[in-house]
This record gives sequence, C-alpha cells and structure tokens, in this order.
Amino acid sequence: MKIEYIKVKGSDYQLGYQQGVNLKNSINKAWNALLDSPEFETVKPKFVPKNVIVFVGKLLSAWISKPTLSGFQFFRERVKGISDGSGIDIGKLLFMYFVELAGSDSARALMGCSSIAVVPPKSDEPILAKNFDFINSFRPFNIMRESIPDNGFSSLEFTFAPSAGSHTGMNEKGLALTYNYGFSMIRFAKAPLISAKIQYILQNCSSVEEAKNVLRNSKNSSSGIITIVDSDGKAVSVEVNPKESAVVTPFNGILVNANLFYAKNTRKHMVPLDAVYGEKAPESLRGKNIQYTNIVRTRRIFYLINRYEKINAEILKTILADHGQENSPSGNTICRHHESFGTHLSIIMLPKRRILHYLFGHPCEGKWMTTKI
Repeated sequence: MKIEYIKVKGSDYQLGYQQGVNLKNSINKAWNALLDSPEFETVKPKFVPKNVIVFVGKLLSAWISKPTLSGFQFFRERVKGISDGSGIDIGKLLFMYFVELAGSDSARALMGCSSIAVVPPKSDEPILAKNFDFINSFRPFNIMRESIPDNGFSSLEFTFAPSAGSHTGMNEKGLALTYNYGFSMIRFAKAPLISAKIQYILQNCSSVEEAKNVLRNSKNSSSGIITIVDSDGKAVSVEVNPKESAVVTPFNGILVNANLFYAKNTRKHMVPLDAVYGEKAPESLRGKNIQYTNIVRTRRIFYLINRYEKINAEILKTILADHGQENSPSGNTICRHHESFGTHLSIIMLPKRRILHYLFGHPCEGKWMTTKI
C-alpha cells in the first residue's frame, strides 16, 4: 500500500489549512471510522447513545486540550487551519486527538510500537528506526507530511490525516525523534499533548539537548518514551509521565524501546509485569498479560542486534520485519500482526545524511522507499 504524502508551506495557519483542503475526505472518514470502530464500541459505556458520548467527549476534549492550545500558538493555528480547510469542526478534531490520551490508558493499551536508536561505535552513523503499531481501523489515515513553515525548520513527519502534531519525524537540521507509548499506572492529565511537543521540537530544535529540554521543562499529558537522535551522533530516550520524567542514554551505542520504562523513577509507576487486561480491552485480549508483548519484543530486538558487530539500515530493515524465532507473525512479534492492531508503517532515519527510508504496511510485505530532507 502507498502512504499518502502531502507538502504544506507558509504560516502555521496555512500549513493546517492546506492539510485540511488536501485531506478533507480522509479527515472526515477518520471521524466516522473512530465512531464505528470496535475499540470505540468496547470502551464506551453500554446503553449510552453514541451522540451523548460524542457530546460529552467533545466537551472533555476541549477542556483537556486547553494547555496545548494556549501553550503552543503554532499548534492552535494549525488546528484552526485544518478545521477551516476540511470543514470539520474543531471539537471533532480535538476529540480525535483525545485518542492519543485514551490509548495511553493501561486498561486499553493496545498500541505498542518498537523503536531502535543506534549510534557509533555500534554503527558508522547515527540511526533511528521505528515500527509504528496502532489499531487497524486507523490504518488508512496514516500520512507522510512535509512541513515548510515560514518560521522554523522544515521537516518530514509521520502522523494521521486529522492531526496537527506527529509521532515521528526528522527536520532539516538532522534532528530525528519518535514517540512510543509507555504503559504507566498514572492516568493522563490536563497538560500539553506529547504529539504537539514533538511537532514543536521538529520546527524549533536542532540538537538532542534542546529537544530534551522541551519535553522535561513542562508537564506532559500522558506517559511515553521519546527517543531522540541528532546529526552529531547524540541519542537519548526521554521517559515521561504526567508527574515526572527521566533521561536514558545508550548502552554500547544502543537504545531499544518497546514500551518498557528503564529509569528508576518512571519504572516504579509502570504497569506491573504480571498485570492482565480487563473488561475495557477487546475481548480477545481480556485476561492476558499486558506487558508480555513488550517484554518479548524488547528481548527479541536485543537478541537480533547483538548478533552483529555493527548495525546499518539494511540490518534494521530485517529486524523491523522479524516474526520471532519460530517465524510466526503475531501481536507479539516485532512486525506485529493482530486482528485489532498491527504495524502500520516502518521508518529508518539517518540524521547525519538527512536520509529517510520508509514503508507503509507490514515491513515483512512492503517495498521500502527513500527520500531526503
């Protein structure tokens, strides 16, 4: 499958407006897909009409989005532009952005991405790789967006059609970062969205140190693990929850993240390793261990990486497509296959050369493409 690509340029409002115009159909379809998704039916209270849920959800989303919209003017302008360009009201957009927070709730934590940062001496150049895993009903709405703002750095980003923020990207300065969920017991909070912070970083930062400060100097709305690599070969993972944050540095040139926290202060709030899914999860997951897949994928990535003296992009492509020792694709393999969720796209970023390899769909099946920022 081919990922939808858009190029937007101008003021922050114009960036959003162009996105809204170009992706009008996808944005409106994404709204309908959200309301019709099995996951929405699973988590909404029984016997409560859908229109009531939407009304209350829009009010809650507007309330919880206030810190993002007031703290990041560029984001507010983009959201307004997307709304005007697509004809969808801002309340619906904010409701869709609420999925980012709802997905971080451990009771519904299904979307576990895998990311790998490799820096010298384990590689000849800094590399950041990612498998983006999410619920299947949102698969058609993935986009690659090239942003060329009047004020700030140009960047290539991966996100969803309605979104003003992003989960993965690299800018013209060779700063690359990606956002994974962190399975925490701390519920989401009224604070800026992590996806908005990532977009701000791409537009305004050129180094790991600058990006790290953006994530740590103010409260975060949810729990996550943001891995950052710059063109100088510096790399860190910033682990955050709504109460605190921590920085993890590479060990032997490697940072592996599959939704497990490593730092002492964030790990103490992590969902216990023996916790199981409850009634709010899809029926196929109920009673199953929440962290099992994260443990299995983490161990498998380390095993595969440690087979090589040095890592490069071609090796990472094989790792991202891995189906485990038995070569049997499932929800617990690095390339994830499950009836409710799976790998939507794979990305490998080379910050020093500003090169980006990407593939839409399962990396075991698709064809890799290459571009440059």
